[in-house]
Amino acid sequence: MAERESQEATGIPWQTRVTLVYYDQLYGQEVDVRSVALAEAKAQLSALVDAVEAGESICITRHGKPVARLTAIEKPQKPLDVEKLRAFTRSQPMQDEDAGTFMRRLRDDARY
Repeated sequence: MAERESQEATGIPWQTRVTLVYYDQLYGQEVDVRSVALAEAKAQLSALVDAVEAGESICITRHGKPVARLTAIEKPQKPLDVEKLRAFTRSQPMQDEDAGTFMRRLRDDARY
């Protein structure tokens, strides 16, 4: 039932949705990647692009073998205003105790 509801959200038939786990050697992280056949990708391109915009990564296969990957383009980060950051840091009040004492107090006051 939940699989059929996910079809309505993505527009991709629930019978053909397969989740594969690829090992990303560049970052050393496991990433869940949805696998879609090429013919289905051509028919459902708009829905796939919507899923990619939402943060999903999609692997396109031909005869069961991966041939392409759809991923979102990284948005450029805004430059950091260092002077604004320094002014904000200076405006923060100093703590009464050092970090070690603070952490010891948190640990000792914790209830188990």
